[in-house]
Amino acid sequence: LKGLAHSMIDVSDGLAQDLGHILQASQVGATLALDKLPLSPALHALRDEQKWQYALAGGDDYELCFTISPQNYEKLLQKQIDVSISIIGTVHSSLGLTFEKNGIDHLLQFNGYQHFA
Repeated sequence: LKGLAHSMIDVSDGLAQDLGHILQASQVGATLALDKLPLSPALHALRDEQKWQYALAGGDDYELCFTISPQNYEKLLQKQIDVSISIIGTVHSSLGLTFEKNGIDHLLQFNGYQHFA
């Protein structure tokens, strides 16, 4: 995510839930671009709402989510690291997590990962 805060967390409890921890701790919000989420080929075969449910709320993915300023992102690209990075949204000063699809606000309801459920 590009924007104001600079933090990192693993997404083992689901992207939306763990990103929520970053946003809450930093007292900021974010908008996720649903069409920018990196999805496995298996998820691409599902309906939009179902694949986003898995992508946002599925647990045990062990990926990293981090926020970075546009200036530091440019510096990171110059390092030529051998890691795939996807920009999936922006951080902003308005609290909360919102979603968009193709640049248009998109209402999405989902359940976060629950341990021992």
